[in-house]
Amino acid sequence: MTLLIKTNNICKKYNSNINQFQLKPTSISFEKGKIYIIKGRSGSGKSTLLNIIGGIDRPTSGTVFFNNESFYDLSDNKQSEIRNKNFGFVFQSFNLIPELTAKDNISLPKHFNKNININDNKINRIAEELGIKHLLNSKPFQLSGGEQQRIAIARALITTPEIIFADEPTGNLDNLNSQNVAKLLIDLVSNRNVTLILVTHEENLIKHQHTKFFMHDGELKLEEGEDDA
Repeated sequence: MTLLIKTNNICKKYNSNINQFQLKPTSISFEKGKIYIIKGRSGSGKSTLLNIIGGIDRPTSGTVFFNNESFYDLSDNKQSEIRNKNFGFVFQSFNLIPELTAKDNISLPKHFNKNININDNKINRIAEELGIKHLLNSKPFQLSGGEQQRIAIARALITTPEIIFADEPTGNLDNLNSQNVAKLLIDLVSNRNVTLILVTHEENLIKHQHTKFFMHDGELKLEEGEDDA
């Protein structure tokens, strides 16, 4: 078992002086190569948790460890380096730059970290896996929602991250595209031994056997029938 991320009593309050929680004290571990599904209604605290463990939002209290280092005690530059190199993000909003082609959107991470190796061969391989190679010269407005999300997934994978954080990645898609994109994302990370942490409010989206949690009113619980993660 290789632990990538571990949290120790992380919480997030609406106001540090008021005992109202967006995220109640949470301790959880995420292992390399495993897939974690966090379900719950909108506003339950799922995205808050994902943003904290993904290095986007600092907790009110508690500690996030990445590879046994306290993430938020690292320098801002080191945090940025880890986010750019080791983490990949897929959001509900595709966050594609409309003026750029699909290929240029996929290669965006190299503009934030010059040490990341992104070349045409790598882009073509990932695009082939995602079934979007024929779309690389297209701009976002020429693509469907499902195609745009595949571009966003390619961008998340292009840096060869250790972890993918997916926040409602199918929220803007119809049911068929939702199922296809979710399966594609899970298959891709499984083949690469990448950890996937996916949050969703769609109860029936994930039918595979993975470690599943349920978030309610800021409290995270392991779903019944699941082994402890």
